[in-house]
Amino acid sequence: MNSPTLEPPAHLSALFGNRTGIERGIPLSSYLNTPAVSNSMLKEFADCPLCALEYITDRGRREPTHDMILGSAIDCLLCDPDAFNAWFYLRPDVYGDDRKKWNGNATECRKWLLDHRDKPVLSRADVAEVEACVSAIKADPRAAELLRDAVPQLTLFWQDKRTGLQMTGRPDFTLPRAAVDLKFTNRANVNHFARTLTNMGYHRQAAIYTDGLEANGRECNTFYFIAVQGGDRPKVNVRYLKSDALELGRAHYRKMLVELKECIERNEWPGYSGPGTEIHPIDLTNWAYNEHDENIDFDA
Repeated sequence: MNSPTLEPPAHLSALFGNRTGIERGIPLSSYLNTPAVSNSMLKEFADCPLCALEYITDRGRREPTHDMILGSAIDCLLCDPDAFNAWFYLRPDVYGDDRKKWNGNATECRKWLLDHRDKPVLSRADVAEVEACVSAIKADPRAAELLRDAVPQLTLFWQDKRTGLQMTGRPDFTLPRAAVDLKFTNRANVNHFARTLTNMGYHRQAAIYTDGLEANGRECNTFYFIAVQGGDRPKVNVRYLKSDALELGRAHYRKMLVELKECIERNEWPGYSGPGTEIHPIDLTNWAYNEHDENIDFDA
């Protein structure tokens, strides 16, 4: 695509900015609603540009997912337990004078949630799971060593020099020359987490965070993941991202920024069918061909 010279619509122009710096104490909901390009936005863009436009348009109505809230709660309880009650609400188990079991569809419960929408809400079961995950992380010698001098939840702002797009990122933990991201997952073993890392674009996220730190004068030589598997008996897997994977993530996100800029300037946002009017083919995934029965005669 050629770079157009059209002026982007006003609500998209906010994505071009020059805010820089590293800030602490920004609430998760405020971070999610910041007018800037993040890995979450690029994940939507990778799905299709129209998904990214919907993500941008719905910015003011976005809420953290349950897993994001649990991950943030684990971060808080790990590094700033005294602030836990200030950052989260504990949802009652019962409601009403007759102390009925909590029912999210009940009018009184809905009103309670509406009155407490300024902060994330956790149930007692959530808190128990968060506490168990924190205990598992502290008991892991690798994780404990990484987090000993880590600073949690720094929000990064910088401008991408090539496109002029305003960037933001929020590593879970920052070290003097490294960064750590905590991933709350249903399976933390190596093979499954490698697939999750690929499918969710965590290598792209690592590159974005690394570049954001370095754009603000902070050296970042290594990017670590602490994958914590929830449940009754949480399990922890501590890994660093290989440099080849980091470079691939960097190449991907920088290419996407150029394409995103052109979509903004053209105000053209293709959906799943792609740009233009031509109908394109679809094929099976490579593994479908690789795993076929060798005895099958395709010409039969």
